[in-house]
Amino acid sequence: RGGLDRAIPRTSAVETSAGRRDARGMRTEAELGPLDDLAADARPTRRRRCSHAESDPSSSLLCRLPHDLAARVLATLPPSARARCAAVSRGWRDLLRDLPPQQLWHELDFTRDDRELTRESFAGATRRARGALRVLKVPGDAGITRGAIVTAMRANRESLRVVEALSSEDSREEDFSDDAVTPATGFWTPKQVHEAVNSSGPKLVTFTVDVRARGACGALMQQLTSPVVRVRRLDVRAGVSALAAEDKKRLFAAVAVAASPASRDGSFSRSGGLRRLTLASCGLSAEDAEELVAALGGDDAELAPERDKKTDDETNAPGGGFELDVAENPGLGCAGAVALARLVADGKIRALRMETCGVGEAGARALGDALASRRCALTALDLSRNFLGAGGAAALAEGLALGATAGAARLAKAGPG
Repeated sequence: RGGLDRAIPRTSAVETSAGRRDARGMRTEAELGPLDDLAADARPTRRRRCSHAESDPSSSLLCRLPHDLAARVLATLPPSARARCAAVSRGWRDLLRDLPPQQLWHELDFTRDDRELTRESFAGATRRARGALRVLKVPGDAGITRGAIVTAMRANRESLRVVEALSSEDSREEDFSDDAVTPATGFWTPKQVHEAVNSSGPKLVTFTVDVRARGACGALMQQLTSPVVRVRRLDVRAGVSALAAEDKKRLFAAVAVAASPASRDGSFSRSGGLRRLTLASCGLSAEDAEELVAALGGDDAELAPERDKKTDDETNAPGGGFELDVAENPGLGCAGAVALARLVADGKIRALRMETCGVGEAGARALGDALASRRCALTALDLSRNFLGAGGAAALAEGLALGATAGAARLAKAGPG
């Protein structure tokens, strides 16, 4: 032991120009100051944090915030990214678990993050709502099944008030061009709409969907006139078997209610009503066209407000107006085109598709006169596969010229034959 003590020299304090240091070059306690003061300054504030705020350094910045501020920060993220935050760390997972659902999950608008939305993120976000979800919006091109949406509605039936599950925009139907061939996705069938409404609770106020049916069934008639269901786009394609006369009458009566700007409670509303109607291959005749014009407000100003003079912004407003597609109905003929021309002249529709409808020169002349109207708001017209003749084509050209001069119409495409 004596030899070991002689081999290891004892450390002693030395005096340097930087202050008093020990033999190892470390500053002494007198130079650093009292350690108790430093400990007092580092004492944490009394704020509510998650359980892993201290042990998880990666989550300390967010988890040290008060819960109301942390909820505001996370609420700026799209719902899908918000749900994936739970996989960042244990601290973030516990923070999302500790936050009240009313602060973070009461409104899920998945239309904001259509690029990031997956079935897993949709299921995770709706699961974390835990019965606090009030508003749910789902895009039609995200691949979310109707069954997943119905499951989310059933899990939040006591709190859900607004659901919007619309289809994707179909550019081919939008501008009648042959280049865009991607069909719209996200349509609901009347049976699926019926199941979703039955799965919801008494607080549901609005359920906005796009419906595609192969006939005029009783469930579709009820949904078009329901105080809860709002059908924005209705696509009815009867196919080989045309609609019966009685089915047409019931369908036109329901369309009149769905297309009216007045809501079911009697108040005036421009949102949530029927915006596009497709009656392709339904066996429509000229008499059916007259009834359809009457249902769409051909003799009054319900479908579109009366305007004496319109600006370019009003004429080309995106999403404004009503779109009508009656293609593949050769029974319409010239008499049907004359009836539908009244809707064009009154500015009730902004898009009309009459492909393969048996329109001749007389029908083309009626549409040409409608295009020259000052109240015309048509932006897309498809008359392809019709025998308009030279006189009908000239009448359409004259109507386009007069309409363009009056600022009444700008057509994306007109197929005269």
